[in-house]
Amino acid sequence: SAPNILGEECLKNIAANSIKWDKQNLAGLGKKEIKTDAGTIFDLEIGEIVCQPMKTLFCEEKKFQSLCPGQTVQGVLGYEFLKQVHTTINFKEKTFAFRNVNSARNSDLAAKRDTLGGSF
Repeated sequence: SAPNILGEECLKNIAANSIKWDKQNLAGLGKKEIKTDAGTIFDLEIGEIVCQPMKTLFCEEKKFQSLCPGQTVQGVLGYEFLKQVHTTINFKEKTFAFRNVNSARNSDLAAKRDTLGGSF
């Protein structure tokens, strides 16, 4: 499955003992491979959403900024995160929301509490 890709700056917000570290070789469309820091993040909470362990790659922030000049990009959420939440995207209003999968079975109040969103 596709891991998350986060800038190294995000590490400041993750407890050191919450990551099991590894190195990983990555290859794109070219033949050259690069070695990157990788890890499995345990015990991560995003708002009220408690995430299950997720494979994540870490790279330098400037690599994201070179892809999106003028935008602040801290990472890319991969399938490792998205499989754990219900995602709603409203293209007309340019908003998105993530809701804890477990909240779908709970009351409306719990579902609202366990929702995280933003705009684009």
